[in-house]
Amino acid sequence: MAALAFSWVGDIVLLFAYKGQLYFIFGLISFLIAHVAYILAFKKEIYGYHPKKSFPWIPFAAVVAYLIALWYLLIPVLGALTVPVVVYSLVISGMLAMSIYVD
Repeated sequence: MAALAFSWVGDIVLLFAYKGQLYFIFGLISFLIAHVAYILAFKKEIYGYHPKKSFPWIPFAAVVAYLIALWYLLIPVLGALTVPVVVYSLVISGMLAMSIYVD
């Protein structure tokens, strides 16, 4: 529920992004928190119901390869946004990797 709530807040706040940069930043932070909440929910699902399930290495490796390719293309042109983009992409990739593991 927390992930959905933070996603909703992010959507609402981004409606007002035209009023200033802080609205955009708060919207992104809200979505970042939502993604972390999804990771925690997926982790709870994985360890709560599938303790002996084997890890899907090929899809996980594809996520890692995609993340490295994304960084290879973006990092040289990001400048001051390098750290926020790396953090955000790590969180989103982590959520994707966790969602692959959940049935």
